[in-house]
Amino acid sequence: MKRIALLTNELPHAGGPTGGLGTFVVRMATALSEYGAEPEIFVVEEKSPGPRDLSGIRVESVPPARDWWLRGLSRVTRRWLRGPWGGPYAYVAGALALRRAVERRHRVAPFDIVHSTNCGATGLLVKGAPGRIHLLRLSSDRANWFEHDGRGKTRGERVMAYLEALSARRADAAYAPSRFLATSCARNWNTRVHVVRPPCVFDAAVNGSSNVPESEPAYLVHFGQLAPRKGTDLVARALVQAWEDAPAIRMVWAGAFRDPRDLERYRSWWGARSEQVAVLGRLGKAELYEVLQRALAAVLPSRVDNLPNTVIESLMFSVPVIGTDGASIDELVEPGRNGWLVPPEDVDTLAGTMVAVWNGEGTKLKRQFRAPSVFEDMHPRRAVENLLRLAEPQ
Repeated sequence: MKRIALLTNELPHAGGPTGGLGTFVVRMATALSEYGAEPEIFVVEEKSPGPRDLSGIRVESVPPARDWWLRGLSRVTRRWLRGPWGGPYAYVAGALALRRAVERRHRVAPFDIVHSTNCGATGLLVKGAPGRIHLLRLSSDRANWFEHDGRGKTRGERVMAYLEALSARRADAAYAPSRFLATSCARNWNTRVHVVRPPCVFDAAVNGSSNVPESEPAYLVHFGQLAPRKGTDLVARALVQAWEDAPAIRMVWAGAFRDPRDLERYRSWWGARSEQVAVLGRLGKAELYEVLQRALAAVLPSRVDNLPNTVIESLMFSVPVIGTDGASIDELVEPGRNGWLVPPEDVDTLAGTMVAVWNGEGTKLKRQFRAPSVFEDMHPRRAVENLLRLAEPQ
């Protein structure tokens, strides 16, 4: 039985909202446990330090390291270079704390694999050990991601991107969930990147606790992170055009805005029709799934992405997706079978597709929905096999 330490800087608590990384870690740990491995999760967080149980999986919460030299380095760099060094400091402090926690546990019950993530550079300081492999999963190409969100210009953010790339180069093998992200990171980080698809599983039961009343008319849904990188501004602009041909279109948006001021700007575009967009904020999985499964279609035109959970979850519920032709969404959505692909940045085509979906195409495709072929590689057993194969001697 393979023992695997999963390192992360994000994990959901009690079914609450989480980002894509936290969702992936729980799903992969569950799949590993189900198919014969013994995973343990190590997460950097201040809250409730120490071990706890997550559906039979050991989770250890690890507070960031507070070594005197780390605090001194943070003060010196902030004073001399005047950059926002909180991010790089958190990366190093988190990576150091994770390394110490893993080594303590390794001495008690040795691991065969340490699995880290580029987010938070969690594997930056992982030590080599005889017979132990270090795998690193890439969730993003930070510089590329931040550029599309209008960020990444400060020294601190550039240092964070460098630390993530360095952690990928130091691992025994790095992989990404999509060809799109693997190609981007291999090119920009000058390192080899494999492709291993994530497990596709339901991780919450629909419980009927949605904030959208049962009497709510048909709607389109846009959810997840609400940010330029995810095409949220494209959806907002397309709505204005779509209403010209289909004034009854309604939408539900669920998620957190990267910049809360964005919603005020979008509502100024929408004017009196703002009431036709229900903005629910971040939801727990059960509530989100309740909203999602009742939608005509999900509108998810990301500019860059990593094989997004939003698209995966929509397709799992047989909800067709309007997505970008590229940005990894084309690795999931198959036009005519389970959704529609629109060219990047093409608001006119996005609006026209939303109108067609509203006027009957959505209902028709939901009845004829066929799961994407890539889901075969995302069956939990296959996902586990592919991950463990990557850890075998090359």
